[in-house]
Amino acid sequence: MNWVYTLSDDEFACAEVVTDRRQRFNNGNGFDGTASRSGVQRDKHQLQGVMSEIGVSRVLNLSWSGCGDGTKGLADVGDRYEVRSVDELFKGLLVNGHDRHKERVYILVHFTLPRSVKLIGWAVGDDVVKIGVGRGLDGKYPYWVLGRDRLTSMDVIGI
Repeated sequence: MNWVYTLSDDEFACAEVVTDRRQRFNNGNGFDGTASRSGVQRDKHQLQGVMSEIGVSRVLNLSWSGCGDGTKGLADVGDRYEVRSVDELFKGLLVNGHDRHKERVYILVHFTLPRSVKLIGWAVGDDVVKIGVGRGLDGKYPYWVLGRDRLTSMDVIGI
């Protein structure tokens, strides 16, 4: 199966609208999910994440919720998949301490400009917490990272 997808102009426009809505929601609720980033980096990261979610939904032929973090706990894609995107291949799959549904499958996506995504692999969030490398565990924003070499292949996603 081809694990690469390039968003169309319409999908890109949709991603921009959803990104703007998420940012307004997050700012209005005092949550920013990317607290360590500058405004420009945060905007880029949010847009990259939305485009990655759309790409995963297209590759897996599943629904995309478009909801983001703050809305009733819906999964990003297909009622059970959370999407994490990176723009550099050396980065691994990250699960945050504030992620509420660690029993879900987390899919790592490599995002490349202008708007292509490649699905790299996946892991269950609880497993990332158990076997991943923990950072900031004594602080406000704990997270765990699982290296790409430890992810399960997309070929066995079991959609």
